[in-house]
Amino acid sequence: MPRIVLGTGGFEGLSGKVGRAAMLAALKMGYRGIDTSEMNRNLIDIRWACQRAGVDRKDLFLVLKIPPWSHGYDGVLQSFRRQTSQLRLDYVDLVLIQWPHVWSLEQRDWGPAQWSKANQTKASMRRESWKAMEELFNSGRARAIGVSNHTIDDMEAILQGCAVPPMVMQGESHPHWPNRPVRDWCRKHEIIFQGYAPFGGQETDQNSGHRAVDDDVVHSVATRNGLTPFQVCMQWNQARNSSTVVKSKNILHLRENLAACNQRLCAAADLGRIDERAKEFLKYGPCYWGHNDMDYMHPWKDEEKMLESMFSDGALEA
Repeated sequence: MPRIVLGTGGFEGLSGKVGRAAMLAALKMGYRGIDTSEMNRNLIDIRWACQRAGVDRKDLFLVLKIPPWSHGYDGVLQSFRRQTSQLRLDYVDLVLIQWPHVWSLEQRDWGPAQWSKANQTKASMRRESWKAMEELFNSGRARAIGVSNHTIDDMEAILQGCAVPPMVMQGESHPHWPNRPVRDWCRKHEIIFQGYAPFGGQETDQNSGHRAVDDDVVHSVATRNGLTPFQVCMQWNQARNSSTVVKSKNILHLRENLAACNQRLCAAADLGRIDERAKEFLKYGPCYWGHNDMDYMHPWKDEEKMLESMFSDGALEA
């Protein structure tokens, strides 16, 4: 797995002419990992960029995600077939279940309201989803399988009934939300942790100037080491995770992020100073709503309890 993977989803994901240009530029400058999902609606754009770049398939690392409306044995296999058909691929390097929550087929809009509608979630469907993932792995269509945005409880539930355990967990990871309990659990169970949102989430009018990349300590470390704040956040992630997913449409930022992987690592003491910052931001929770292990004191604890109530079949499993 490449140490840096190009993300293509989220708000204003990489699609259309601008997205194609960014992906093509990234591949030409040395990126070899691409992360996507059926939810991103950009599979044909990715195929175009890979073909135009002329990179051999064996040198690419492609990550696909199964969206939350495709849970269940048949749903997972159908989503995989749709995605690989658009990409014109026989296999992918890594397949992830994007979220533990189960949405209906009609429920494809993003936001907190959609999570609250997911109270029909069935643990049995999630078990069937993992059986399909195991089939993809055993057949060679997926070289590796894993999950994204899952809590420790979610992953332990998978381990209790699986033949093939998750190999990768992808989750939010940046100095303001290091996700340390999940990372430690993954290390204990020999699961690779892959971080995303290394700068503290995509910049918006609401969070501008307040993300991890804007942190005073991050800027101080950047000045001491002759790096940019973005590169410091990348190096912080590289030192703690096996791989980092990062997105940009800006050619200069794409080059800047890639260069961070090849530059001298910041001193351990500097990275330790950054670690301390997480304590001040724990109460705000992650940048992306309702996932990963949260401290029960943060303002979203009621929503988290609601999500926990969906992690079992209740009377059906009694």
